[in-house]
Amino acid sequence: MTFDIFPSGTSPGPCFIYLHGGFWRSSDKSESSFVANTFSCFGITTIIMNYKLAPAVSVADIVTEVQLSVASIFDRARLFGIDNDRIHIGGFSAGGLLAASVLGTDWTAFGISKPAVQSGMALSGIFDPEPIISTSHNRILDLTTHQARALSVICPNDENLKLALVACGTGETQGFKKQTVRYAEAACQAGQNAQELWIEDRHHYNVVLEFANAESRLAKATRQMILHLD
Repeated sequence: MTFDIFPSGTSPGPCFIYLHGGFWRSSDKSESSFVANTFSCFGITTIIMNYKLAPAVSVADIVTEVQLSVASIFDRARLFGIDNDRIHIGGFSAGGLLAASVLGTDWTAFGISKPAVQSGMALSGIFDPEPIISTSHNRILDLTTHQARALSVICPNDENLKLALVACGTGETQGFKKQTVRYAEAACQAGQNAQELWIEDRHHYNVVLEFANAESRLAKATRQMILHLD
């Protein structure tokens, strides 16, 4: 459990926890530090989180690891200059499922009596990993159908469909577009309000660079989620 903290200078203030992508089998927090620049100058402390990767651990193990990491940040929030009533989370691709799973966590199981995270977002998120079973990624992940369905965060009428923002590039593959639409529709059916944001001319290998531009629609929408701006 490791993470990099980029303080905002506002203490105690809001926090944005970011989870990288990589199909739970690759990537590292060091590749995502640029995300912090978009938020720190607006008074938002940013935490770029690492997690163990397959095949050393299962995707379910990764979900639990991230939950434990978030609980640790919540418990030590003041030490980091964070208001633990203002913690938010977001993830790209595989990190999208992790962010959504964190929002659906029963925090009493971690000794926390209130929600540890207030809102969340996902960029080109994988919300239902079952389609991955038929791809080469599953040679490493080794997911079964039962495991994939247990991990899915797309369940109509589920009150845990709590992501406030689901974004996706218009140049993404149909699979990623479908996942975004399915999540938003399921959230609507559950009475939740998940904003859809479609980013023009971006695909899976460059859409995350929208976080490098503090004035991009993605950056502004995420800050609005965190700061509750109109």
